[in-house]
Formats: sequence, C-alpha cells, structure tokens
Amino acid sequence: VVWDDSLVVRPKQRVEMHSIPYPTLQDVVQMLVFEDEHLMILNKPFNLASQPTADRGRINLVDLVRDFMWQRDHVVFEPGVVHRLDKDTSGLIIYLKKKELHKAFDKMFQLHRIQKTYWARVAGVPKPEAGTWVHELSEFPDPGTKKIQCKMQNVNCKMRPTEVPVGQNQIFEDSKFKFRKAETLYKVLSTNGDVSLFELKPQTGRMHQLRVQCALAGCPIL
Repeated sequence: VVWDDSLVVRPKQRVEMHSIPYPTLQDVVQMLVFEDEHLMILNKPFNLASQPTADRGRINLVDLVRDFMWQRDHVVFEPGVVHRLDKDTSGLIIYLKKKELHKAFDKMFQLHRIQKTYWARVAGVPKPEAGTWVHELSEFPDPGTKKIQCKMQNVNCKMRPTEVPVGQNQIFEDSKFKFRKAETLYKVLSTNGDVSLFELKPQTGRMHQLRVQCALAGCPIL
C-alpha cells in the first residue's frame, strides 16, 4: 500500500515500516540548495544531526559537508554553524564559509531579518486555530532529564499525546530555573480527522520551544 494522508489503516491490514538509511557523501549534492563564496544552504533530511554530538561516531551534516568540500574542492573546510535543526526535523540550514560573517548573521537572526517557518503534523486541533503562544520556559538543570520547565506546567517534550500534563499549574520559584520568554505564531493549515498540519513561526529560540508549546496547547507534535 502506498501511504497518503487519506489512507486509514483497517483491522487485519499489514503495514511494513522500513528504516531510513543515513545520507552518504554523494547525497550532499542533492541537498545543496544554494552556494556562493559566503555560505551554503542545504536541505537537511530527517534523521540526521545538523552538527557533531557527544557520540562522535554518529553521522552528522557538518562532517558530511566537510568531507564533501575536501572531495570536491580539495580544501580544508569548517562549516560555520549559525543555527541548528533537531535530528528529527528536516529543512533548510545555513553554513557559513567565512568566520567574519558570524556576528552579522547572529545579528540578523536576533532582529528577525532571517525568519523561520516550520510545518508540523500534530495531534488534535487547537482553539482558536490561529494565534500567538507566549510562555516562560527553562531547561532543567540536569540536561539528562530531557525536560523543559514551564512556569505554569512541567512538560516533557518527548511525551506521547495521552501523557501531556494539563492543568498542573505548578509555579517554580527556585533560582536554579532561569525562565526566558518563548513566543510562537501558529496557524492551522489543514486537518484530517484528529490530525492537524500546523504552520509555526517562532519569534524566539528556546530549547525544544515548538515541541513544548504544541504540547502545552494540547496538540503534541507527531
């Protein structure tokens, strides 16, 4: 069966899931959207880290681009990272070729001269179907918890839809939590049963901001 958005899985149907292979050096050519003497823009696929992690054996886009430039141009190239995408997020990512451009690009991101738009499939439909979310979020002091603290709710951004805590109304005064404003513009583009396609435009850049704010709205990202 070829999957599309209108397909409903019925009892006794057999569904096969195939693992997604990691990209190779040759795949970088297909990812390259734009390049000049200043920067490269690539379309990062799902299931690929955008930069090296603590697990140095894990394939990531920075290492792929570095090896690609050596193979193509025989130059030692260190991609300048000015923003990141989660491993499970696909989309455009910018790498700089010149270190002196870092400050200028950091400033453009701060002034929203570079704007990010995300699409995400979520569980449920929010009311209203468009608006602005504003929360105060903080990372847990222990990064191993994989949790983000909201001033009003304790949210684990990895939770399944049925596990999203609602109405806990916990306010944490502990000084170890450093809360920062998180703001996102959201809009429902389409719905299919209990699944919605969101357009999300973050106005700030907090850790797991979109995942947490969707969960707080009762529409966790699928």
